Amino acid sequence: MSPTTEQDCWRASLHIDADHPALAGHFPSRPLVPGVLLLDEILHALSGGAQRWRVETVKFHHAVAPGETLQLQVQRREHGGYVFEVLADGQRVISGLLLRPCARAPDNP
Repeated sequence: MSPTTEQDCWRASLHIDADHPALAGHFPSRPLVPGVLLLDEILHALSGGAQRWRVETVKFHHAVAPGETLQLQVQRREHGGYVFEVLADGQRVISGLLLRPCARAPDNP
């Protein structure tokens, strides 16, 4: 994902092909992209899947069909969180807040 001209704001296109393995059975008469797959695509667009994230809030506004072209918009907030939304044909389909988790201290025996 590459930044736009606005500082701390990113945009990227997402596309989930109709033959994606996670779509099998979701649902044969009206295929839908599972929400967890949308979240996974968002996280991979942000960091290539190399970083861990905490999903602080998420709201699914509308169903997404396989093959739809989606636009991801992410903006960094002052407190370190990342507000995101995904649009399909200008309509919000998912939005939320992501946080990078703090490093965890090792357990003491």
